[in-house]
Amino acid sequence: VTGPVTFVLTAARLVTVRHHAPRPFETFAARADRSSTGCETPPRLFLGLVEEIVARLADHLEGASRSLDALAARVYAGSGGAGATLDAAALGEALRAIGRDGEVLGRVRLGLLTVERMLSVWGLWSDESGKGGGLRTHVKTLLRDIQALEVHADFLAGRVSLASDTTLGLVNLQQNQAVRILSVVAVLFLPPTLIGTVYGMNFAQMPELDRWWGYPAALVLMVVSALLCWAWFRWRGWL
Repeated sequence: VTGPVTFVLTAARLVTVRHHAPRPFETFAARADRSSTGCETPPRLFLGLVEEIVARLADHLEGASRSLDALAARVYAGSGGAGATLDAAALGEALRAIGRDGEVLGRVRLGLLTVERMLSVWGLWSDESGKGGGLRTHVKTLLRDIQALEVHADFLAGRVSLASDTTLGLVNLQQNQAVRILSVVAVLFLPPTLIGTVYGMNFAQMPELDRWWGYPAALVLMVVSALLCWAWFRWRGWL
């Protein structure tokens, strides 16, 4: 779940306006005194809370990375782990999992961009007003961390794209295999159909129609023509 959060920073108070309960706001209170910026003043408390938010976004990236590792191993290895292709249901679930990971990465990337803009504006304002309280180094460190996480998020987005393309490629291969089998089966019935069509015209000048062996001979020709087509396809490796 994502939602907007407003920070109101005054000389004596830090106020947040929000309509949901982000995890960093719940976990920060327990370890605020161990923050690298401290919590003696509202600006330090603000930067400590931002640091907790960035750490939470990093956790989401770690989770997405582990999910992609497991998903890629399953898709590339197959169902049996020896190159066996996943079935349609497994490939569909893989696509849904890839979509979920991509959505998480998109939200994390947006969160990092928003926090980066907020810190840049706050750093500029604090430098101009002289209210930074010697926190410029902490701001730079946070901005470098955010930029590193953005690079990591872009890398994971590339992995999501690769996994999605691979899964869709496997789906297309399965569909092509099914279409090829149907095409081959249709071709197997073409010679028997042709023979049955010729002998179904009932022209007067067809002596086979007056012989007792005409009907069995037509059936044998149909079976032999189908078997020859089947043998040809097997020899070419199409079946």
